[in-house]
Amino acid sequence: MNFTEITKMEAIQKLSWYKETSEEIFKLLDQFRKATGNEQQVIKGSIEERYSSVKLEVKEYYNLLSKASTVKNYIAEALFWPAIQDIYVHISSVAKNRVGSDKFVSAVYDIGSYAGYWLGVL
Repeated sequence: MNFTEITKMEAIQKLSWYKETSEEIFKLLDQFRKATGNEQQVIKGSIEERYSSVKLEVKEYYNLLSKASTVKNYIAEALFWPAIQDIYVHISSVAKNRVGSDKFVSAVYDIGSYAGYWLGVL
């Protein structure tokens, strides 16, 4: 998928995935808080993996789309790029190893919240 020429459907799919992943992480965070010992470590690994996959992908799109000359269409420029910016700004400084901290929970919330907002705009 070339995100400099993204279609509306592709943008919806990608933002929906971010929103769904955020919701999955919240469910896992609830399980993490209730778990103990080895089970907690397994859940923490799942949380870190999901968060990292979103964070790395958003960072890649942020770096790609920040080059103004690479943005080729209205969806990419006016809708997908601002969504990526909103998400990236709020998660870029939060490391995956902060699972359970207020800052981490806030970052996970921001992923879902901004993805949901921009889905509504699309």
